[in-house]
Amino acid sequence: MIGYVTVEEAQAFLTARHGEIDKEELEKALYQAFDKIEAIGARNGRMQGEKNFPRLHDSEEVMKLIQRVQILEAYAIMSGGNEDIKRLGKGIVGKTINDMSISYDRSQKIGEITFASVEAARIMKRFSRKTF
Repeated sequence: MIGYVTVEEAQAFLTARHGEIDKEELEKALYQAFDKIEAIGARNGRMQGEKNFPRLHDSEEVMKLIQRVQILEAYAIMSGGNEDIKRLGKGIVGKTINDMSISYDRSQKIGEITFASVEAARIMKRFSRKTF
């Protein structure tokens, strides 16, 4: 188990949707995704263990969402999402050379943590805002 999912669970989920997945790359990406989940600070003072989740009174649905976040973020990292993270970390989504125009987007950031997967970031924002 890496974080909230096993490599086999993640591989089955991703293979069904995206084809064959390299197991070694997936393991590395799952660790990176787990680190991001743990860094957002969604504990809210009522945790059951050393990880952010499950918190006291978290339903099975919450854990399924967290597992999905870890898998989606790992896949985004494996698909080259980390290359965009430096740019997204600054919030830059577009730039124009002539007249020097820069556009910023913070939708994939939670605090100082930048997610490579838009869907994973949207799910985790619910927990960082303590609305779930």
